[in-house]
Amino acid sequence: MRRAKAKLICFTGMDGAGKTTLARFLAAEMKRRGVKCNYVYGRYKPFLARPALEIGKFLFLHGRNIREYEDYSSAKRDAVRRFSLVSSVYQKYLLFDYSLQLLAKIILPKRLGRTVVCDRYVYDTVMNDIPREEAEADFSHLRGLIENCFRIAPEPDLVFLIDLPEETAFQRKEDTPSLSYLKERRKVYLEIGKEYKMKRLDGSKDLAELKERVREEVFESKNTKNSSQTMKLLKTIGSPFLPNKPPFVNGTESLELYDLAVKNKISLLYLKALKQQGRLDKLRDKYDEEQERYLKFLEGVGKISRTLDASGIEYVVFKTIRPYAAVPGDVDLLILDDYDVYKKSYEIFHEAGYKDKEGAVVSGSTIPDLIDRDAKIIIDLQWQLELSHLIYMDKDKFRGRVINRKIQSGAEVRVKTPTPELDLGIVIIHSLTEYLYLLGEYYSFLYTLARMNEGEIDEFVAVLKENKITAAAKSFVSITASLHEAAHGVIPEKLEYVLGRLGYEKREAGRVLENEFKMPHRYSASTVAKEILEKMGERRFRRSAGVQMVKMLNPRLIKYLIGEVVERRRREYYLKEVE
Repeated sequence: MRRAKAKLICFTGMDGAGKTTLARFLAAEMKRRGVKCNYVYGRYKPFLARPALEIGKFLFLHGRNIREYEDYSSAKRDAVRRFSLVSSVYQKYLLFDYSLQLLAKIILPKRLGRTVVCDRYVYDTVMNDIPREEAEADFSHLRGLIENCFRIAPEPDLVFLIDLPEETAFQRKEDTPSLSYLKERRKVYLEIGKEYKMKRLDGSKDLAELKERVREEVFESKNTKNSSQTMKLLKTIGSPFLPNKPPFVNGTESLELYDLAVKNKISLLYLKALKQQGRLDKLRDKYDEEQERYLKFLEGVGKISRTLDASGIEYVVFKTIRPYAAVPGDVDLLILDDYDVYKKSYEIFHEAGYKDKEGAVVSGSTIPDLIDRDAKIIIDLQWQLELSHLIYMDKDKFRGRVINRKIQSGAEVRVKTPTPELDLGIVIIHSLTEYLYLLGEYYSFLYTLARMNEGEIDEFVAVLKENKITAAAKSFVSITASLHEAAHGVIPEKLEYVLGRLGYEKREAGRVLENEFKMPHRYSASTVAKEILEKMGERRFRRSAGVQMVKMLNPRLIKYLIGEVVERRRREYYLKEVE
């Protein structure tokens, strides 16, 4: 991981503008990206100078009310003018006090290589805490005081000025002295912003939009083209947790985004989003082709279901029927009965007109994939959920978790699938067996989770624990949360709840951020190792792992495994050849 140069990033502006919220957000985002970072409150807090401050207030401002701002401000300036020598000494004492705070909060951490995100800084201290006889709006004098502070304090690498209309700020903060106070302050802040080339943000905007602006300013300059494209794709499609109603503002139609969507198996979802937003133009032919293919896919799944139901075979179609419109690379079909019934189902499909996929590989107990040329789909007929001989999910635990699911394919069809909680668990562990996290899995998770209540989410976590896949799920959910927050500025409450149950996998999510959201994302070896270690606590997996170790001594199996890796990469393109 690259080590970022330690920086000082500050947020300044009027009270009520959202400085603290955005500063805390950025600090959390920095840490999530693996950057060593401190969040600090950078305005002066009286410590050594507090007794002198209290005495001064009593002697010169006793009986004055800050809500009567003009009178209060005039009294302060008059006191400074009449006791200029005392005021000058006090000012130096205050700056000494402040310098000690800056040393501990900012200077030393930055020297030690930590980025510091500062909620308020010397600009706010000068505006609010240093006594002076000049009017608040005397910018030239304020600039001199700021420069004096920078003799002690480091100048920031980046400053965000959160601007806000005075009326809005006055409504947000009940303890604001007066509207005239805010008008005076805002004028000076804007002058300071221009002088010190601050990044001005409109504090009246939606918080998610402000977070995105901050993220772009801090990180976008280092982002790759792929990162930018990933975010455009996610923003165009949106999230089931966020409103997606007119007027639309995020849609982007491009062949480049379409190609990225194809790689991540969400091409039809992308095209449907464009159609809904009225932005489907040059990709309309692609939409028509994919929609036709999707309807044929649903008809093909219905035909599979009718074929097996007529024979009385217990089966389940898993990780195939997505909660959004999508045509997977194949139909994953698991036979729940014994091996003889598994072989019988293969014969039944042949009798029904299905053909072996050309060039299909046969190994051990595995029979060839089948092709439905009319529906243009591949059927991956399985007796166990395994990779080579390694059983990554125990089908015996499917009992009681299979449902009849309705799908529309011209006529209504019922297909046997796992419960949403179990199907989601299979999607997660399978993504790890492929070593790839795709945006297709991202949306499968989000759409399924959005439909769950708290009891169903708890059942989902129970499924993960029962099947020993919490390590895989922890990484998967952490990546999902990072993507959602990067694209939309928030982590949905249900997703936060799942993270709370599983924990946050900082390292894997950090790799996604470090790789600048390049999708698909390849899991790290450490994530795979953690999952294997957890699965070793499952008897069925341990036994299959022993078998796998013995079989690996056979050079023919090693050759097969290499071929299987290549085959997994080629499978998604096979249907195009069939067409």
